[in-house]
Amino acid sequence: FGTDADELSQPENLASAPPLWLALLPIATPVLLIAAASVVDSMLDADRLVESPWTVLLQSIGDKNVALGIAVVISLGLFRYIDVAKRKSLISRSLGAAGNIILITAAGGAFGAMLRQAGIADAVSALASDVPLMMLLPIAFLVTTAIRTLQGSSTVAMITAAGVLQGFAQADGLPFHPVYLAMAIGAGSKPIAWMTDSGFWVMCKMSGMTEREGLLTVSPMSTAMGISALAVTMLFANFLPLL
Repeated sequence: FGTDADELSQPENLASAPPLWLALLPIATPVLLIAAASVVDSMLDADRLVESPWTVLLQSIGDKNVALGIAVVISLGLFRYIDVAKRKSLISRSLGAAGNIILITAAGGAFGAMLRQAGIADAVSALASDVPLMMLLPIAFLVTTAIRTLQGSSTVAMITAAGVLQGFAQADGLPFHPVYLAMAIGAGSKPIAWMTDSGFWVMCKMSGMTEREGLLTVSPMSTAMGISALAVTMLFANFLPLL
């Protein structure tokens, strides 16, 4: 029994594992590069920094696509820490895990473009033209909630609603910072978790709840989360409109 415990506490491949800083490097690198490029952009716009070859270089490598590409190269460099037998299937398994996110994001963008082509953005604009500007937050919440409830994915709902409502975020007449509009969209992505939501089934199956119990528990919980988030967003938009 003692031998088994020793083997569990000290795996055989522990010595071949990468150090912590190297394992975190592919994650930290794009975050730091993108953040640095954003700071440089802000300082250049505020005339607090003079454009130079260094700023151009930092803006180039801080582009999200370039930064993520650099992270991929660093990740591939960690292959030497992986067993040779597992290397062949590693990339395919990684692409399979990331493929769902890519497909959801692409589907959301395409769905939003279809809605804009169908005139839904003009309809929402006409709907919001005769209401107080502060009511844009509940409208954004309701639009996102409707999309999320119908097709189940909160990610698709947020991407679609952001595409439909992006015209409001660029409006100069908003009485609050556009980030509050984004927060209202995020709040609208919570209701209503039910049969169309994969997360609903995960919570039901892992907790042992039946569909009826899930509808009585998960659905009200997600609705309460969304409404409370909208209430907090509207409260801050009233009292701290410009952050």
